[in-house]
Amino acid sequence: MKYEINQAVYRDFLNTLDSLQQVSRTGTLPSGAAGTSALNPSGRNYLEIVTPAIFNNPAVYGCDANGNNIYDQQGYGRQCQSCCNKYL
Repeated sequence: MKYEINQAVYRDFLNTLDSLQQVSRTGTLPSGAAGTSALNPSGRNYLEIVTPAIFNNPAVYGCDANGNNIYDQQGYGRQCQSCCNKYL
């Protein structure tokens, strides 16, 4: 059975993976610059790289719903609760 998930759940999921696993589950490389959209297309998706992957350290992802580069900010949870078109 498939369950549609929101961006906050997918962010948390991505942050549990190693960098090799992140490569196959994002639209951009985890080693991309901070602020790079994690999913393509980035239109409704607010997931971004907070800390890029370096060597064996995985990337850290966050939700930037208002584009101010402050991740997982209080008050913007509704946008991060929107669907990210991913299924688990």
